[in-house]
Amino acid sequence: MNNKENILTLETRRKIYQMISKYPGLHLRELARKIDIPKSTLVYHIHYLQKKNIISSSDSKGYDRFFISENFNKKNKDIIAVIREKVPLNLILYFCIIPSSNQKDIVAFAEKWEKHHVKIPRTLKKHPTTLAFHLNKLIELGLIDRIQYKNEVIYTLKDHELIFDLLITYKNKLFGKDVKKVLYYMQDPQNLSKIVDRISNQIFDVFPHPYYF
Repeated sequence: MNNKENILTLETRRKIYQMISKYPGLHLRELARKIDIPKSTLVYHIHYLQKKNIISSSDSKGYDRFFISENFNKKNKDIIAVIREKVPLNLILYFCIIPSSNQKDIVAFAEKWEKHHVKIPRTLKKHPTTLAFHLNKLIELGLIDRIQYKNEVIYTLKDHELIFDLLITYKNKLFGKDVKKVLYYMQDPQNLSKIVDRISNQIFDVFPHPYYF
């Protein structure tokens, strides 16, 4: 029996490990609720497993979100942590479809997409200051870039393949049916292309931008 197996022989620790493995990015309260153990007991075992480098954490909005150490590097943890929040998740989904955009077109696209398909883009129809806050957060995490183009600020997605792979890998564990529906369309390039072209053409009639695509 190796050291890891020895550490996980205790049933409570094994349950914690299995739950985090199944649902990466859980925070303490979610974990305590799913395993149904007192928070104080959970804190003790979490601390022990972190000390032994079995699990690790990433801070998200003041929460520590937990991961299996050997499965996630820092970049992956940051992505999983941020896509557990509604607005950052929907921004990431948007940029997976339209890799370069400004704030005005994010809102315009969300309105058109909502009419054609699902309801989740409504979270992107925020006050400009609120939307800018979330965009800046994604910049700080290194998930998007901010580019000055003439008189406009353009946001572009980084590590597109890595982010998309994580979205698809954990779609059944992290997301509800509306997000899964978007991911379904994203996995069908021909269908998605038709949808994006139809919606984009309506938007560009109002906001024509030569830097797209």
